[in-house]
Amino acid sequence: MIEIITDIKDLIQFVLEIRKEFRGEIWWRGQGNINWKLQPSISRTGNNCISESNLNVRFMARAPSRCLNVPNQEDFLNWLFLMRHHGLPTRLLDWTESPLIACFFAVEQQDCNNFDGSISVLNPYLLDKSQFGAEVVFSPISKIANRFAIPAFDASVDDYEKIYSVYPNEINPRMLNQMSVFTIHGNGIALEDLPDKDNYLRRIRIKKESKAKIYEQIDLLGIRESNLFPDLDRLSSYLKKIVKVN
Repeated sequence: MIEIITDIKDLIQFVLEIRKEFRGEIWWRGQGNINWKLQPSISRTGNNCISESNLNVRFMARAPSRCLNVPNQEDFLNWLFLMRHHGLPTRLLDWTESPLIACFFAVEQQDCNNFDGSISVLNPYLLDKSQFGAEVVFSPISKIANRFAIPAFDASVDDYEKIYSVYPNEINPRMLNQMSVFTIHGNGIALEDLPDKDNYLRRIRIKKESKAKIYEQIDLLGIRESNLFPDLDRLSSYLKKIVKVN
C-alpha cells in the first residue's frame, strides 16, 4: 500500500486501496506537520480539566447575548460543536468525509512548508467498537454521547478515558462544505496512543517538496479555501493568492 503521497494520483490510488481494507465509512484528517499528534486543541494547549471547564462555562454564560440560537443548557455536545466553530479550544478533533478536503488541510498552511504533512485515515465504527463494544457512530442527539461530554463542563465529574466518534449537527455552512465529523477525546488522549490503533487507523506522509504541486492540483479539482470557508475574509484571502497580491 502507498505510504508516501507525491501528487494527487497517489492519493486516489491510496483511497482505492484503503477502501478494500477499511470497508464501510472512512474519515480523513489532514495536518501540515506530520509530527503533530491526533489530539484536540484543548489538549495541545496544556490546559487541565479545570481550565477546560472554566472556558466552557464562561462561553455558555456569555454566548446568549451574542447568538440567538444557542443550545439548551444541558445539550453539552452541541455546545462543544458551537464552541469549536467559533475557535474555542475544545476536546473535539475535526475530521472530514472527503480525502480531497483532508489533503487540502495537509498542504495549505504556509508556515508548515518546511515539514512533511500527513493524512490520517480512520474507520470510526471500528474505533467505537474498540472503545465501547458497539460498532456505531454516535448521533448529535445521543444521550450517551451527551453524557460523555459532561466532564468538559464540570471538573468535579470523573473524565472518561475514551475516544468516540460522533456526527455533528451542521450548524453552519462551513461544516456542510467541509463534510465535518468529529472524534471526542476524554482526558486529552491522542488517538495514535491507543494500544489497538492499527485496527482502525492509518497515516500517510506528504513530502514537503510536493505540497505546492498538490495544492495546485487540488485547486484544479475545486477544493479551495473560499469554498471550504464560505465567508468574505476567506474569499479575500483566496483571491489575493490567485492574483498574487500581498
